[in-house]
Amino acid sequence: MGPVLCTTDRGHPATRLSPATINRILAAVSSFYEYLIVADLFPGRENPIQKVDDPALARVSERHRPFMGGASRQRPVRRAVRVKTIQRVPRPLSEEQIAQLRGSLRLWRDKAMILLMLQGGLRPGDYVE
Repeated sequence: MGPVLCTTDRGHPATRLSPATINRILAAVSSFYEYLIVADLFPGRENPIQKVDDPALARVSERHRPFMGGASRQRPVRRAVRVKTIQRVPRPLSEEQIAQLRGSLRLWRDKAMILLMLQGGLRPGDYVE
């Protein structure tokens, strides 16, 4: 075991959480406060984890909006309190992984879809109109 960077008040090793885990915890706590407010168990108070308008989410092009995206009247919001996370770029599959994937497919339809994605450079979120 490597060196312990953080310890608790009693000298025990502290657990270090990733930024994504911390953001999930903050989202859960915020949702819990929203429930308390709606259930009138937190009267006269507002959610301590404030949400702010997010203009970046409003700029999504029509092509990338969900099928029923216009049905909601909600404004795009995000939590004001959050930890900055690193946006990771997807990695391509290795030749061995591709061979394993192709070998596991049994239906011609599945093989054709995978070959289209591999040879055509399509990503899982892409679609053809």
